[in-house]
Amino acid sequence: MLDFLLDFRHLKLFPTVTGMTAMETSKQYEILAKHVLGRGFFRLTRYRIRYVKQDGRWTPPHDREIFERGDSACVLLWDPQRDVVVLVEQFRLAARGHAQGPWILELVAGMIESGESPDTVVKREAHEEAGAILDNVIPIGQYYPSPGGCDERVWLFLALVNSDDIDGVFGIPEEEEETRVVKLSFDEAWHEMWSGRANNAPVLIAMQWLAIHKEKYCQRFDSKASRG
Repeated sequence: MLDFLLDFRHLKLFPTVTGMTAMETSKQYEILAKHVLGRGFFRLTRYRIRYVKQDGRWTPPHDREIFERGDSACVLLWDPQRDVVVLVEQFRLAARGHAQGPWILELVAGMIESGESPDTVVKREAHEEAGAILDNVIPIGQYYPSPGGCDERVWLFLALVNSDDIDGVFGIPEEEEETRVVKLSFDEAWHEMWSGRANNAPVLIAMQWLAIHKEKYCQRFDSKASRG
């Protein structure tokens, strides 16, 4: 019995439509077959595909491997009153080649399960990974970190918090997860980011977004505090 799925039916997702422009007509592709290479915590699948090039001709059938991880959501915890950023330090085996070892600084984050919304995920993960209760979250945006080989889409958020209420070591023991809260001034976090200690994409993107929008959210916090 084969332990993988082969599907040789042509799945045409963007068929040619009369009246389409040349650019629109070229945006067609077919999945000719797929072969699950391995299943574990994530899945690796080989696809046989072809697509229409800019000159209107189909490419020959060819293979691409996709790491099927699923979508995730991350939140940058920021205390506007103290200008403190709350990150978590966590063991990441894939970062074992890092000069400081595989314990890296990250945003609170988690995988989006079926039926969950991204904002629900970050609220749950903030409590599990940092003991933080989030009243609301502010969308930053979403992106594909490596679309050439991975299907993951990352949703980014900002949450305004009181950093005095957040501290300690957290995680889910049965998942061998341990997260240590790390509180840094914005300037310190900025330094850690550019020095390479916090060198993952969610931190880089969220911190630069916050640098651009800090003044607006400080004013919003001050206005809310004055109303008391």
